Amino acid sequence: MESPAKGTKQPSAGDSHPAQTMPIIPDSRVEEIPQEILTPSPKEETLPALPPPHPVIEAHKAEKDVIHGQGGISIREHVLRNLSRGLGWFINAFATAILSVLLGFAPPVSDVPLLDFIKSHKLTVLVILCVVVFLTMVALLAFYERFQPMDALRKAMGTVTIVSMLSCGLCLSLLWVTLARPSWCLTSLSSLCPASKTIVKPLTSTRGSHDTNLDAYFISFQSATYAIAGNPLKPDYIPSSGNPRSIGVVPLDTKAPSTPYTIAVGVHSLSTGGYSVVIDKVALLVTRVNVVPDPLNVYAAGLFTTYTSTNPSRFVYRGQHVSQMIPDTYSNSPLPRVILGAGESDQIDAAFESSVPVDIQFRIQVTYHILTHEDAHSLTLPQVFEVVFSNVSTWRTYQLNLANQNFVSAP
Repeated sequence: MESPAKGTKQPSAGDSHPAQTMPIIPDSRVEEIPQEILTPSPKEETLPALPPPHPVIEAHKAEKDVIHGQGGISIREHVLRNLSRGLGWFINAFATAILSVLLGFAPPVSDVPLLDFIKSHKLTVLVILCVVVFLTMVALLAFYERFQPMDALRKAMGTVTIVSMLSCGLCLSLLWVTLARPSWCLTSLSSLCPASKTIVKPLTSTRGSHDTNLDAYFISFQSATYAIAGNPLKPDYIPSSGNPRSIGVVPLDTKAPSTPYTIAVGVHSLSTGGYSVVIDKVALLVTRVNVVPDPLNVYAAGLFTTYTSTNPSRFVYRGQHVSQMIPDTYSNSPLPRVILGAGESDQIDAAFESSVPVDIQFRIQVTYHILTHEDAHSLTLPQVFEVVFSNVSTWRTYQLNLANQNFVSAP
């Protein structure tokens, strides 16, 4: 009989069923499983499967990562965002101001210097606009790929910007029509472009000539000596710088005077609207040419006021006859020297010179045009001015006797 194996339990006498025993057989093929594998790590989680990303979006995201660095906003995007906000605020404010003018809540401006500059430098402004549009198109083409694909926010911002630009362009067009008042607007849209109010009565009715836009008038003479009209003991009048009948006398056989014979002419805009008056030129119209008297009675009045620096004009007598014009030597300038806004006044100093003896009578003509129109208009002063260029050797100099209002011979 074999003895029972070690490790087995013998049945007791009181057991009704014999106990079954299973021997423990070691197996070298079964390896012990590590505890780290059996125990799941608390950090590991099972994630749901995601759809593969779109290649265009991934490329755009990669490009943005390269531009942004570590995921921040680039300088370009920051500048564009602030620029869009500032542009939108400016357009809204400008549109509000224009609508307030058009609806009557605010008075319209009488003059816009920017519009005057654009109208007087049309070619320069056109060239600048063409350059700006060209550079803008080049920039858009150069950065077109950077804005692809465009998300919904950018599409909305683009739509709002386009609508704002169109509304701003419409408001600017209406503002230009109301301020410039072209001829077709005055005839077709009289309610939008009312006719400008003008002053019918001139400010200087006794010394000037005027129309509905401009008033030109005599101010004063610049002359140190005057010719005595009539008998010196009983003169027709006492010449002075403020008397338009006074006959100026200029010496020829001495050194050229530092202050030539000059007539100060005033110009005043009668417009109360939004347009400006541009003085194109000043001319002298010869009415009579006489022989210089010999002897010539001269009154040395002295020079109290000079006119040489305010819009100077220079006229030189070169043998012109009656009905001929003596042009202003400064009128060939391409830029206008006198521009009058609504109700504005200015002065023109017309200096007259000659190298030969002559007694000449003339009138002064002023030519102008409205800044928004090319039609020229002319005004001729009513006075007939006279100046004598002669040699000092033919003069008889007199002094004024205030008591008798006549002249006596100078010592």
